[in-house]
Amino acid sequence: MTSFQERVDCLKYLKSNSTNWTSGNEEIDNFIQEMQLKIGYHDDDIIFEWIPYNQFYDIKEVSKNGFITIYSVIWRDGPLYWDKQNNKYTRVPNKNVALKRLHNSQYLINFLIDEAKKYSTDKLGHEINEIYGISQIPDTNDYIFVLNNSVSLVKWTSGFKKIDDFIQEAQLKINKCDDIIFEWIPYSQFDEIKEMCKNNFMTICSAIWKNGPLGYVDRYNTYSRDSNKKITLKCLHKSQNTIEKVLNKARIYSKILDIYGISQNPATNDFILVINSITWTSGNKKIDDLVQDIQLNNKYDGIVFEWISYDRFDKIKEKCNYGTITEYSAIWKDGPLYYKRDPNQEVVLKCLHDSQNFIDFLIKKVKMYMKNYRYDNFLKLYGISQNPDTKDYIFVQNNSINWISKNEGIDDFIQEMQLKTHDFATKVFEWIPYIQFDEIKEICKNKSVSVYSAIWKDGPLYNKLYERDSNKKVILKCLHNLQNPLESLTNKAKVYSKILNIHGISQNPVSNDFILVLNNIITWESGNKFNEIKKIGESSSVTIYSAIWKDGPICKKNQHNGNHTKYARDSPNKEVILKCLHNLQDPVEFVIIDEAKKHLMKEIDRKMFKPYGISRDPDTNNLILVLGSITWENGDKIIDDFIREMRLNNKLNDIIFEWIPYNHFNEIKEVDKGEFATIFSAIWRYGPLKKQLSGDYARDSNKDVSLKCLHSSEDPIEYVKKYLTGESNKKVFKPYGISQNPGTNEFILVLNNIAWTSGNKKIDNFIQEMQLKFNDLLFEWIPHNQFNEIKEINKNNSTTICLAIWKDGPIYKNQRIGNYTRDSNKEVILRCLHNSNDFVDSVIKEARKYLVKEIDRKIFKPYGLSQNPDTNDFILILTIWKNGPLCNKNQWNGSYERDSNKVVVLKYLDNPQNLHNLINEFINKVKAYLTNMINNDNILKMYGISQDPNTKNYIIVLYYAEGGDFNNWISVNENFNHFSWKKKLTILFDIACSLKYIHGKNMFHHNFHTGNILFNTPVIGEYVNKTYISDTGLYGEIVNKDKTKIYGIIPYVAPEVLKGSPYTQAADIYSFGMIMYFVATGRQPFNNCAHDHNLVLNIYKGIRPELNESEAPKSYVDLMEKCLDSIPNNRPNITGLCQSLWSISISNSEIEKAENYRNSHLSSLMESRQIPNHSQAIYTSRLLNSFTRELQ
Repeated sequence: MTSFQERVDCLKYLKSNSTNWTSGNEEIDNFIQEMQLKIGYHDDDIIFEWIPYNQFYDIKEVSKNGFITIYSVIWRDGPLYWDKQNNKYTRVPNKNVALKRLHNSQYLINFLIDEAKKYSTDKLGHEINEIYGISQIPDTNDYIFVLNNSVSLVKWTSGFKKIDDFIQEAQLKINKCDDIIFEWIPYSQFDEIKEMCKNNFMTICSAIWKNGPLGYVDRYNTYSRDSNKKITLKCLHKSQNTIEKVLNKARIYSKILDIYGISQNPATNDFILVINSITWTSGNKKIDDLVQDIQLNNKYDGIVFEWISYDRFDKIKEKCNYGTITEYSAIWKDGPLYYKRDPNQEVVLKCLHDSQNFIDFLIKKVKMYMKNYRYDNFLKLYGISQNPDTKDYIFVQNNSINWISKNEGIDDFIQEMQLKTHDFATKVFEWIPYIQFDEIKEICKNKSVSVYSAIWKDGPLYNKLYERDSNKKVILKCLHNLQNPLESLTNKAKVYSKILNIHGISQNPVSNDFILVLNNIITWESGNKFNEIKKIGESSSVTIYSAIWKDGPICKKNQHNGNHTKYARDSPNKEVILKCLHNLQDPVEFVIIDEAKKHLMKEIDRKMFKPYGISRDPDTNNLILVLGSITWENGDKIIDDFIREMRLNNKLNDIIFEWIPYNHFNEIKEVDKGEFATIFSAIWRYGPLKKQLSGDYARDSNKDVSLKCLHSSEDPIEYVKKYLTGESNKKVFKPYGISQNPGTNEFILVLNNIAWTSGNKKIDNFIQEMQLKFNDLLFEWIPHNQFNEIKEINKNNSTTICLAIWKDGPIYKNQRIGNYTRDSNKEVILRCLHNSNDFVDSVIKEARKYLVKEIDRKIFKPYGLSQNPDTNDFILILTIWKNGPLCNKNQWNGSYERDSNKVVVLKYLDNPQNLHNLINEFINKVKAYLTNMINNDNILKMYGISQDPNTKNYIIVLYYAEGGDFNNWISVNENFNHFSWKKKLTILFDIACSLKYIHGKNMFHHNFHTGNILFNTPVIGEYVNKTYISDTGLYGEIVNKDKTKIYGIIPYVAPEVLKGSPYTQAADIYSFGMIMYFVATGRQPFNNCAHDHNLVLNIYKGIRPELNESEAPKSYVDLMEKCLDSIPNNRPNITGLCQSLWSISISNSEIEKAENYRNSHLSSLMESRQIPNHSQAIYTSRLLNSFTRELQ
């Protein structure tokens, strides 16, 4: 069975069993389902689930720290896993697991979920932080994480919260089997502690760790300890007072060394970093400081630079002597330290004679190496050692590459060149001692250069193959009398590195002239090597021929026997291009060399043109450049320079932009014509240059293309640049080059076979602007004859809406392969704009509405513009709308889909005669609501606005909260009976958190009362119900533009607002205090009196509803009274309110006392709720100014 099928079966299994479990908390249930839907394509992925607490037995407390307790238990049924033999899911019964109890977590559901996400359900890499699911202790309601307990992490803690948190954080970051498990290690675990070195800040000791670190054992697919492990203890003096510094050092060392954990010396209380066994003390402070500095600043791939004791080398054999340097091969017993040591590694020892007297020189060379180091560097410098007899210092390297010339500038340049060496077959650039050359023979000489052939005894070193090609024939180019020796030498070396194989630099010890050491692959081809010579193009200075080269060019040939690359001739009778230069003003040798350099300097040119060499016509004596391919030129310097610039800026896999002669096109047919351009289809005989799998370029002959002929005098270069600005434009339109009609002299842009022109310059410019601006959607001109099955579905004075089938369909990007293709026969919406031919600016403005914002482009998908040929009306083409609200369902690409047959709430707004004067204010309120509230799950969702066609009343379309408002919910199905104090506090805390979100946006609700608090379900849940806040500053009274008018429910309106002060966030806090009264009693505040001017006067005088002290926790009553304080500044802000509610929720004794009172007086409390409200107690929002006049 495929991994995909396994995942499908797993999801089917989970779906079929989804009704067998529930946590009782909707948010937790949703989170568990979300985790289950993320199950990967691996057999061993953990099935995250809700686990009833009665599944656990043999429960033993292991450790406790503040708000967390750890238990070891047996899980009766055990976790789900995939049984490969029987192709089904089954359980592993009686599994030993760990329970991590989070005290009082029932009040912090979001915190709980965030903590759970830190753990892993992916078994591919590790077991340390595996989580099986969530459970809950029924007595305390504390939630529990059920964790893997197969890894025997010793349950020691440091007793320091910061350190224990740091260790837990490190363990949670483990994601691979070979990751080090960071832990607290008791000092008593160490034996044979021996001091190695010491300074004012630290002491370094070696020791044996009795239990040893945890490591993954592939054979047994589990973790075990590597007992009696030799380690290094780094004791940080006086660190008990600077824990943060200890942790910072641990973070630094974790990047460069194997750090196993932290310990503490019980005698001195100094903290200790426990690291892999590594010693560094040379006896020379400068070198020790250098080694430590490199280790602490290490930023590469795990190789640790270190001091290496000379006695760690075996089988030391001298290889060669270069005067001041002797090179040895050796076996390093311990081996270099990567993530672990690689023992018995063969290394090269470069012994620098008398270097004990030149410590600064030694350090400078190491720093220079480290400065240029990169993870894929061919040369790896493992560290420094010292011969105990001669006291000479030694560089320990991975190979015998030479990089020390005693000239700092040259050494820097050599390392720079070595950094450019990547592939296995490339030779490594190096410093080559002159004594390496034998059989030196002069070839030619002038004042500035002498050229010699020679045999290089050791020969070049091939990158990563670690082999030299000994007794290699090379060319020595000796440079005389250089004015600026270093600059001239390095510049020439860079040039040669691009056009010839250069091995490195040397120096004649007698003349001190620098030498470029080149590959011996210089050949001259005589004119009689070519057959079937045919002229294919000509200009005043150049004639182009095709020909067959009998011998064929010299090319690299990869050897399949594991050795390096060799050079040999390609297959004979190779078809080539001969570029013959004639009628030249300058000396022909200079011109041919300059021409050759054009094709050799850039990699793109070498791959595209394949310059093979130079020949001479035996009849005319003209010099000929031999190429593998050619592109043409226009003869206009500006255009030719632009084409050359485009080519040089190309990536190797881009289309090769070129000048294309007009006579290379066949079957030219007009497709469309506008005022400024005519579009033709054509066959390009030779076709564009395309990169092949081999890395070479070849032409795609007989290619269908579009020719866009420009009628105006617009600069063709600027026109081309428009198509090359965006990545999508380059991939969709694929501009191949420029041509010119010889009859009309009009320039032609040659494109991939896709054409559009509306015939209107403004429209075309707008379309092109949109194409350049947005990569997520291709907006285009679409000919009207592309639409079939056009059906009218709606019409008004300004617009007709039609359904249609678009034959070719829109262009979209194939995410898998990155190219663009069309979705043919696509059903679309045509929005026909009446009489729009005379109002082009209005058409563009309308189209731009759908394009500017990314969310609009994703929802409406504006595909382009068209035009009805009968009416000349412009048409906007959009995606189809179907019923139901739009949801961002596709998380992969961010697209939107509709959730059909959705139950919603329609909130009608009564329209007065002057409503049109108030529309802008209402729209601004809606905008603010959508901008600030759309991302909070506890703020009621608004889907949109509608209008009743009969009454013309506007309608707000809202999410339907099935449980109704708080007033209704508390009376349904005996919810009041089961409304315990823990549930009351949880719901209040959720409401406060939602209000905190609103206040955090610098907004206030403006009409906060129980009627605007809604519930997701009508029945009280076992733990908590989800609540929503509605009417968030949105309505008030829509027609009330007079800010002096007061709107709301009298008991919930703050006294300062009743007196006429502006509404503030403190007024919301007052309203929350009244909601607290309602939650505590189940009764509305002031339900026993008329809601008139007398109540307003009493509220302003400080009269408040009172709570029986036994009826609610004392701290609850105190908080409510603070919220209802007459002075706004005395009320808590929303942050303080949330913190106070949280403190009350964990005051178990107060909650228990109030809950006991509630249970014992439930019948009388119910009777109190049955007393009807006063006939003039009004709990719907209304204008209140008639009741507040006495205050004002």
